[in-house]
Amino acid sequence: PQPTTTTTAAGPTTSKPSTSSPSGTLRVAIGDFGVESMDPNYYESTWGWAMYDPLFQFDPQGNVTGVLAESYSVSAEGLPWTFKLRKGIKFQNGDSFTSADAAFSITRFSAADSTNPWSPYLRNNFDSVSTPDEYTFVYKSKKPEPPLIAPLSWCRIISQAYIEKVGIEGFKKAPVGT
Repeated sequence: PQPTTTTTAAGPTTSKPSTSSPSGTLRVAIGDFGVESMDPNYYESTWGWAMYDPLFQFDPQGNVTGVLAESYSVSAEGLPWTFKLRKGIKFQNGDSFTSADAAFSITRFSAADSTNPWSPYLRNNFDSVSTPDEYTFVYKSKKPEPPLIAPLSWCRIISQAYIEKVGIEGFKKAPVGT
C-alpha cells in the first residue's frame, strides 16, 4: 500500500498504511461434515478446495489454467508429463512449495490406500515421478492417456516436509495447504 496524504485546515499530513500478516489458527465447525477428514486422499476434496491447491484447474470454458503449475507439456510419445511450477508459493506454515511436494502428493494420491474416487485413474497408469529441479515435476504414465489431465487436476498438493514432521495423524488434526 502507498502512503496516504490528507490535507486539512492545519495543512497536509502523511500517514503510513498499516499492514498485517496472516496469523493464528482458524477453527471451523460444520454440522454435517459427511467425510470426517481433511486428508484429500480419503474423500473427494469436498472441503479441500478451501485449503489445498491443485497443479491446475479448468476454467468455465474447459480450458486448462495453471494454479501451482505455470505450464505443462506432454511428450510426443505421450508418456512423460512435465510441469513447470510457480516460484515463491508458500504453504500456510511457511514452508516453500517445490517439485518435491508435487511428486510426494501425486505419488501419495496414486497409492493403493488412497480412496479418493479420482485416485484409481492415476494409479492404474502410474509409472513414476521425478523432480529434475526445484520447480520441474515430471509424471510418467505407463501408456499414453490424454484424459489423465482430469485426475491430475483433482490431486491436491500438500507439504511433504510438514507431513514428515507431524505425521499423517498430525496432518489430519492440523492440515496446511498453499
